[in-house]
Amino acid sequence: MKNLVIIVISLLLSSCSNSIIDDSSSNDDPEKWAIPFADIDNKPANFNRIIPIDKPVFKLASQFSNIADGEELFAIKENGVVKVYFVQSLHHTEIVNDAIGDTRFSITYCPLTGSGICFDRSNLGKDNTLGISGLLYNDNLMPYDRKTGSIFSQMLGSSVNGEFINLKLKKIMLLRANWKFIRMYHPEALVMTNNFDAGLSSDGDDNDYHFGVLDKFGVKVYTVDTNNHNSEFIDSGVLLLNQFSLITSFNYQYEIDKILPLDKYPNVVVDSQLNFIDAFGYINEGPNKGDRIAWDESYLAKDWAFQLFFDQVEYYQ
Repeated sequence: MKNLVIIVISLLLSSCSNSIIDDSSSNDDPEKWAIPFADIDNKPANFNRIIPIDKPVFKLASQFSNIADGEELFAIKENGVVKVYFVQSLHHTEIVNDAIGDTRFSITYCPLTGSGICFDRSNLGKDNTLGISGLLYNDNLMPYDRKTGSIFSQMLGSSVNGEFINLKLKKIMLLRANWKFIRMYHPEALVMTNNFDAGLSSDGDDNDYHFGVLDKFGVKVYTVDTNNHNSEFIDSGVLLLNQFSLITSFNYQYEIDKILPLDKYPNVVVDSQLNFIDAFGYINEGPNKGDRIAWDESYLAKDWAFQLFFDQVEYYQ
């Protein structure tokens, strides 16, 4: 009996040591932060105030019939699978922990800065996920990893406190677009249904969005006119398709010749080597079929947010 008690206690201790951190906690020592402690709002951290989506539920895009074409969303494509997350769904949960095959990622969205960024979780350890700390830095979301409690800055893309301090998270291409793009060209997409009501529109404060392309010097910021649905342009790898509220950026070795007509979609551009490329960077036709072109780290956010997070900001029209 005594041996049984010892075994049970050992199992409980082992279970606790591997459990997800979800209690309220904070580190009040300013010396243990990589950012100015005084600039962090909503202290102390509250790990239970907002719960992320850990078990997203999906159904095929082709099964939806009553969603407005202008409904804003984020989309990811990995290993041939497209997954869609409505902005409306993320407004109050802010983080979705998900996976496609062996690619484990977290979709993060900050309603205040308007920034949606997808992070690869592979360097956080097996089965680790991101939660919401409740803290804000420059009015921007601060996730935490739920194994060690290390706190991250979303727009900095790195940990600013805890065991993982200064760890950079790899970003995964996250496309922002509208439902029309998915409805017309990706009916096979898996659409997350958690917290989504087709009868409601997104909170829609996105008229002040700017598109930032990151480089080692800072950020290049492009003005996005969401009201001009006739405008399309491609400049220095930046692709804008206004009718689909779609903007992204490619880092490509060949010159991209032109934007394709709609009957060629889901391919959106063709390069000088006659490779036909979709909005996620995959080459679907041409001599390099099967390859994926490089993506420039980039995302939409409010102009003032870029100003707060980057010392060097260059503006382009």
